[in-house]
Amino acid sequence: MNYYEILGIPGSASTKEIKTAFRRLARQYHPDFNGNSQENLDKFRQICLAYEVLSDSQQRRDYDRILELDRPQSYNTLYSQGLNHAQHKNYPAAIDHYTRALKIDPRQWQLYLKRAEAYYRIYNYGNVLEDCRQVLQLNPTCFEAYYYLGLSRQRLGYTQSAIEAYGRGISLKPDYAPAYYARGLALSELHNYQRAIQDLEKAAVLFAKTPGGNRDRIIGPKLKNLRKKQLQGRKQSLTAFLSLVPGVVQNLLSSVYVMVINPKDGLGEQFLKIAKNQTLSIGILSMVLTSIVLVFTWLNWGNKLPVLILFCLGLVPSILLILSSYLVRITWQFYGYLEGDIFMGGLIMLPVSVVLLITSSLEIANELKMVIILIAIFHLTTITYNNYLQISNFTKPMALLMTPVILTIIFPVIWSIYYYF
Repeated sequence: MNYYEILGIPGSASTKEIKTAFRRLARQYHPDFNGNSQENLDKFRQICLAYEVLSDSQQRRDYDRILELDRPQSYNTLYSQGLNHAQHKNYPAAIDHYTRALKIDPRQWQLYLKRAEAYYRIYNYGNVLEDCRQVLQLNPTCFEAYYYLGLSRQRLGYTQSAIEAYGRGISLKPDYAPAYYARGLALSELHNYQRAIQDLEKAAVLFAKTPGGNRDRIIGPKLKNLRKKQLQGRKQSLTAFLSLVPGVVQNLLSSVYVMVINPKDGLGEQFLKIAKNQTLSIGILSMVLTSIVLVFTWLNWGNKLPVLILFCLGLVPSILLILSSYLVRITWQFYGYLEGDIFMGGLIMLPVSVVLLITSSLEIANELKMVIILIAIFHLTTITYNNYLQISNFTKPMALLMTPVILTIIFPVIWSIYYYF
């Protein structure tokens, strides 16, 4: 029981109300009027101590501060305090209050967004990404989440992926000037000067309409510089085109490498680094290579179907992976791209198909072959689960559900082509 409760007064009681309550209770419990029982004596001492603290302004302030620390705080209180800390640029304190509020109500997407903003201010871009993903799972139409998702990806060096996030935000709010400005800067990093100029011109117009805004003034020099670079870039366009094919092959090889040695994060990180047009090319090329490898595997197993038919059948496992990602993502409104689905679906099957080809070519015991294949399938399971999370942006329960479902469909398809044809 605190001192206010002892005196029977509210926490907002005035000095006069404190004195009145004390006099009334003192007469009621004073030992001279109610006997010298231990109970009355203890009660009287509590009343005197409560009055001594609450009647002194400094002691009362100190006591109220202690009460505030001990009292369980409500969601609204923590949220308000977090906003206040953020307004005064005390971002670590703001993050602490937002986090405590989220423990009370973890479904508040606005709170994840505010915490993402605070994390961004202290350069903690990894947590910005995580909080933005939480926002988009709870509210897929939050354009600001896409904006901060883009900013953090750009700071981490995933420029192409940042551009895609800005684009999603702009599609939700076409007059959001900061997204045009940020996307323009990101496009300029990739030397796409024409689109960068268009975005910065649009941002300048929108900023000019903002009351008290002067950001449009700093865009002018940037536009002038970009137009100069655009003229220089046109001379290099042929060279860039010729270098595209080696770039796709190189990124394909590096994607397979990081996926094999780092099944948890490798492919997801690689996807963020590669340009969008290249992710699509890599995914399609991987599907073709996977199908070719499976054709040779089936031929080694003794399959008699025509090669063209086997090639078409070899595309089925990758297509199933792509469809599983795309359909679930669209149905449950998970954030992602068709290019990502194709990139993931094409690449995931390539290593395990190579393992199947190798085991079909080796003259070793069937038991050893099965052990090698099972290890490859386990590795594939890890890759599939983690990329459902990172590229398809599934929730963990959905990724846990879809991974065994899709793999138990794919491998019977591969073996059924051998057994039944």
